[in-house]
Amino acid sequence: MGNSAGAAAGRGRIGDPACRREGTSKFYDALYSYIHSYGFSGVQKLFERFGYRILPSPYKENDLTALKVTPDYSTRLALSLAKIAYLSYQDKKTVAEIVRRWGIDIKHDFRYFNNQGRDTQAFMFRSEQFMVLAFRGSQEPQDWVTNFSTQLRSFTIRRDGATTLSSYKGRVHTGFFLAWAIIEQSVLHQLDRWQQQAFLQGKSLPPLYLTGHSLGGALASMAAAALSDNQIEVAGLYTFGQPRVGDLTFTRQLSQHLDGKVFRFVNNI
Repeated sequence: MGNSAGAAAGRGRIGDPACRREGTSKFYDALYSYIHSYGFSGVQKLFERFGYRILPSPYKENDLTALKVTPDYSTRLALSLAKIAYLSYQDKKTVAEIVRRWGIDIKHDFRYFNNQGRDTQAFMFRSEQFMVLAFRGSQEPQDWVTNFSTQLRSFTIRRDGATTLSSYKGRVHTGFFLAWAIIEQSVLHQLDRWQQQAFLQGKSLPPLYLTGHSLGGALASMAAAALSDNQIEVAGLYTFGQPRVGDLTFTRQLSQHLDGKVFRFVNNI
């Protein structure tokens, strides 16, 4: 199929290295990359010949248009955050491409976090109205090591460059905590930079939404607890297929801290 499509378009093959994306399913993402680079013509004719349709990208330029910050549940916001959570499974280049399509300045208003030691990936961006921090879920074998590190521990946070006890009295899943803690300082540093820029412009830092699927949802919950404890306004926590992150005391405190802004979808996206 790759040879026929390449011959039809006259611009290479679907299986060429330039069409491959790291950390994703091989053929289908290579196909999407090929179409994105060279167009539908030859590939579309080949697929239609065998009775198949090529679905368009799920990401649209207007995905974030007219979204409003609200402490209440929003179906439209939930759908947009589900797309963002799904996007977190892609490689950095793809994430940046889509975020740019949403009108975000990649140089100044976007940050990708990647710690290979704990295999923690996340990205954060800001618009005039809000910020979003999204975490990738389980994908590599190391992620399952994180998932199965189930011993409970106290919940600490980073503040002023040091580790300190948080206001949370409950205990949390060690694997999830460590996977978040490894990038916590980097996230805080980026938020501090944006806050300083906003101050110089006579503005305040826009409220933050957090999201993630599976393991990513657990890390988003860890982040929401830590950031809200650092007086960063969390507008909402939307998670999809998230496992339990701590004991009952921690869960209740998180709900109290976020005051009805936690929305947990129990089925996968």
